[in-house]
Amino acid sequence: MTGKNIPNTAGITAEETHALFWYKIGQLGNYEMNAALRSGNANEIDKWGTYVRVLASALNKLPHFSGVAYRHADLTSNVINGYKKARSFSSSTYVATPDI
Repeated sequence: MTGKNIPNTAGITAEETHALFWYKIGQLGNYEMNAALRSGNANEIDKWGTYVRVLASALNKLPHFSGVAYRHADLTSNVINGYKKARSFSSSTYVATPDI
C-alpha cells in the first residue's frame, strides 16, 4: 500500500504507510492526539504510544517541500487579522493538502 505522493525511495515501511494513511483520513482521534502533542505533556503523549512514534518516523522520511501551496481553511476574522499582507507564513506542523 503505497500512496502516489509517497515515493518508494523514501524508505517508508508498511507500518509507516498505514500510520500516514490513518492520520490523513483523520479517523484515529487526530484532534486529541495533536492536542496532546502541542501540550508537551509526556503523560498525554504517551497515551498515543507507538502510533505517534511510527507516524513521526514516517513524516521525517517524506521529502521536503519548498514552494507555494494553497489550502482552504475557515478562519475567523481575528485569525485572519493576525496575518501580515505580502508576508510569508510558515508552520512547523504537518499540514495535509490535496496532491502537490
